[in-house]
Amino acid sequence: MKFKQTDISKLKTLMKSGYVYAVMPQHPCCDKQGRVCFHRLVMENKLGRYLAQEEAVHHIDEDILNNLESNLMLFSSNSDHISFHSAQRKIYTTCDYCGKVFNAKGRNYCSTTCAGISRKGISKQSADYGNRIVWPTNEELEKMLWERPSSSVAADLGVSDAAICKRCRKYNIEKPPRGYWAKKYAGKI
Repeated sequence: MKFKQTDISKLKTLMKSGYVYAVMPQHPCCDKQGRVCFHRLVMENKLGRYLAQEEAVHHIDEDILNNLESNLMLFSSNSDHISFHSAQRKIYTTCDYCGKVFNAKGRNYCSTTCAGISRKGISKQSADYGNRIVWPTNEELEKMLWERPSSSVAADLGVSDAAICKRCRKYNIEKPPRGYWAKKYAGKI
């Protein structure tokens, strides 16, 4: 179909879902009710041709009511338009724990490592970032485990009971057997 320039100043317009539409039942790309997006008509007049169905018109200032020719930009496909918006909406922030700059996406920490350290309440100064804890020597750890329950030792070191057990297995550190502290508190040991 041959392109016909439209005098957009004389068109009857209406609003639907925030966008301005023109009533043009003779337009080749109108919907079932004979409506065409006003911003698409402005772009067509600027280019001197009808827009293909897959082409997308973008409002530069993101105000969908500002349909000035200078505020419109054409994308060859809707996926290009969506990619453009995705790139524009990246929000960079600094990690609450390590201070690294990252693409936030609604998060406060750059990684699960930083989030985990923060949740355990380990301060940045006391944690060795690559190895979150400064372990006592094996002899010191064994002595600590025989002086008080492993849950108490774990809390002081900022780790879980399971981490204490793994460390003991890995380095053959002897620790009290299961039930030792209950028997000791009951006076049976």
